[in-house]
Amino acid sequence: MDEVVTLLQSILERLEPSELVYTTHELALKLKTHDQRIDLYRNEGLISAIKNGQGFVYTQRAVDQFLEDFDGMDLSSKTAIQIAKIEVAKRKRSSAGTSRRSSR
Repeated sequence: MDEVVTLLQSILERLEPSELVYTTHELALKLKTHDQRIDLYRNEGLISAIKNGQGFVYTQRAVDQFLEDFDGMDLSSKTAIQIAKIEVAKRKRSSAGTSRRSSR
């Protein structure tokens, strides 16, 4: 147990001082949804989290990335989430290709 606490402390120390960290419940309240929905997003790989013993914490950076990636998309069901993940992957591949071409 002490190892887990030490690991979490070292991770949190590396975060920028201004970086906020949310529990699952805090993030659910912030996004006006339920804890289970946040768990689904994490389990589906939509948002990254840090495991801290019994639960997870989410950095502001991870929340911002999630909001940017899935802005305006339907995430109301597992099917909709799969479609959104495909669209985000396409968009990221497209922008990666564009940035490679423009740097030549």
